[in-house]
Amino acid sequence: MLNQKNVNLGTITVKGGTFVNYDPSKGDDNLGGNFVADGYKVVTETHGSDTWCTVVAK
Repeated sequence: MLNQKNVNLGTITVKGGTFVNYDPSKGDDNLGGNFVADGYKVVTETHGSDTWCTVVAK
């Protein structure tokens, strides 16, 4: 889970990991954006009814 109150300054940077049914390259539900670090990308796979989004180096 990624979480930061929208009123706080700061960043979230993802350089790896697998997220189920959440794509960190889409950012925040309210503000959009991208949490994936430069030089990384998201690869998606379907597992049953879930979508796994894995952050990997480009």
